[in-house]
Amino acid sequence: MYAINLYLCDRAFGGNEEGGWYYECGEPVMHPLNRIFTSKDEAEQYYASVRKLEEELNDGRPSISSVLSQGRFRFFIGAENEIPAPYPATRPYYE
Repeated sequence: MYAINLYLCDRAFGGNEEGGWYYECGEPVMHPLNRIFTSKDEAEQYYASVRKLEEELNDGRPSISSVLSQGRFRFFIGAENEIPAPYPATRPYYE
């Protein structure tokens, strides 16, 4: 099973260390173009077609590096038997 899922991706503030740092994060979004495939080849073909729609979905949305960002939409193809989940799984820490 291979899932193609739309995510809303953004940046989150990590901490004040070294003048402040951020990390990318994402939440799965319910969307009619989300699909599940049994074949990796079918999933990759579908993924290639929906990736072209990202520009339309993000029309007028600022970059995630902007202070005005509300996130940007992006399709992801999951690994075999991977259930769409928010990322990162755990909040990163400065080292």
